[in-house]
Amino acid sequence: MAQVLHPDGDSVAEALRHAKPSTLTRLVSAYFTHSEETTRLCLLLHRSVHRARAMYHPLHRLLQVLPLNHHLSGSQCDAAFDAFLHFDKFHNPFPPPGSHNFQEMRQCFSQLRHKLNQRLHKSRSRIRLARRATLASALCVVGSTVAIAASAVVIATHALAAIVACPFCTTAAYLPANNNNFLTRKEAAHVKQLDAAARGAYVLNNDLDTIDRLVARLYDAVESDRYLIRLGLERGKEVYTVTEVMKQVQRNQVNMMHQLGDLEEHICLCFNAVNRARSLLLQEIHLYQTPSSS
Repeated sequence: MAQVLHPDGDSVAEALRHAKPSTLTRLVSAYFTHSEETTRLCLLLHRSVHRARAMYHPLHRLLQVLPLNHHLSGSQCDAAFDAFLHFDKFHNPFPPPGSHNFQEMRQCFSQLRHKLNQRLHKSRSRIRLARRATLASALCVVGSTVAIAASAVVIATHALAAIVACPFCTTAAYLPANNNNFLTRKEAAHVKQLDAAARGAYVLNNDLDTIDRLVARLYDAVESDRYLIRLGLERGKEVYTVTEVMKQVQRNQVNMMHQLGDLEEHICLCFNAVNRARSLLLQEIHLYQTPSSS
């Protein structure tokens, strides 16, 4: 985790330690926790890829030298049978489709995205309300000033009547505009943090969906080869059976290696997505905690 997760858990904990307890802080903290768990899950899958390659290595090495266009010799059959035994010692390195880990993580991100979007909508509504109040206050100040100036040209009594006729403007003119501006800046900072977390949750949820599908295909492919290898072991060192099993493994080889490489690539992309989202969110937290943003 220390080698692949950036910023690390200690940096996140230090930043959140200075944040006031709130719904926003809890949601942001939940995102950091879920993203860390995603990294841990991807690390386990990365090890699964290495175990799968070790599992297939003797078989694939033999395929480079065995003449499968005709029956194998006794020594070649023995070598293939030994590779079968090596392969059969391994369990399937990939979790089965619909495994608990994937379902739990995807459900966590789905629920978190829903809560983040709700809080994001609330913050944006507050910003719009504060800006409307500030605009109304400014317009009423201007309107009252113009009304007083125009009335002063006629007579003072008419000016008083104009002000009394627009009590809502005089009231709005004394709204705490500075307080509205402060609330707007505060909520804008919240929006940036929420948006960074929501975007990160969306990307990671999609990444997990893709990785889940790749893992499911690899699990099925390995199970198919395990069944095939066991069939060869049950028949003993029968030349025809061993040859046919190796031919089938050869047919599956390109697809298997391609799928392993594809999964490894998506795991690396997920690592990058996690770190990028965590860095952006932590940056927004630090900006909000600076004196200029408070």
